[in-house]
Amino acid sequence: MSMLSFGAALLYMVATVACVGALGAARNSRTHRRDTKKWLACAAVFVVLAIARLTDFEELSRNALRTWAREGGAYAQREQLQLPATILVAIAGVVTAFWLLRIWQRGNMTVRSRLAFLSICASCAFAPLYGLRITSLHVTDRLLYSGPIRLNWVIDIGLTLTVLICAALYVRRSRR
Repeated sequence: MSMLSFGAALLYMVATVACVGALGAARNSRTHRRDTKKWLACAAVFVVLAIARLTDFEELSRNALRTWAREGGAYAQREQLQLPATILVAIAGVVTAFWLLRIWQRGNMTVRSRLAFLSICASCAFAPLYGLRITSLHVTDRLLYSGPIRLNWVIDIGLTLTVLICAALYVRRSRR
């Protein structure tokens, strides 16, 4: 395991602790008990992400997928599937973003509920990121892994910090 993977796992665990703190703050509140499920889900996501990093799950999955594709004869035709798959993921992402934006624009959420909602959105955004990294399509690999500052790192760290900061703000606001 690389130091980068270890550092990511450590950051995921810090985010987990922050989510557990926000979960406690939500549980102690009479008006925000529904947020406990969101914070529990976020904490669970980050525990799974940390375990995945520490066990090299991504690389093992990518290798297993390649082996399966080679044995099934699909590996040679992978380029024919890459562009349509990338377009479908992009369309699904845009549709999901607009759906989440409509939920966000509703006027019936408190600031604390918005923080919990934003955290669950950021946590869920790891699913397509991991999907793109595991499937390792040429088009997306070039986008995610090229350059001195990799977009993959920016997205991963950005999502993690979003959840961590939202959890810290949630706890802070609950103490008012």
